[in-house]
Amino acid sequence: MIKALGIRGVAIWDFSLLNFIYTLLSKRRLHWFVDSGIVKGWDDPRFPTIRGIRRRGLTVDALSQFILAQGPSQAIVSLEWDPFGFANVATDIGMPC
Repeated sequence: MIKALGIRGVAIWDFSLLNFIYTLLSKRRLHWFVDSGIVKGWDDPRFPTIRGIRRRGLTVDALSQFILAQGPSQAIVSLEWDPFGFANVATDIGMPC
């Protein structure tokens, strides 16, 4: 149908929800920590945000390789933080995750 109409096709990526065990991920609840002054901001290394993870020392390459290694799935995935450290080391030495 798309070829017949001569329009550009659209690539659709499906991905699952990543839940981390024993980790608070709700933006509403994390906002309370920022507003209360318990943490300095969204880039606090204790936060499970991209900025916080980057401040822990995780590289962008390791993060993208880790997410791609999970594969396309619509099932909810529960993970621990340990594989992130392995992904960072594996990317630094050139191993696939």
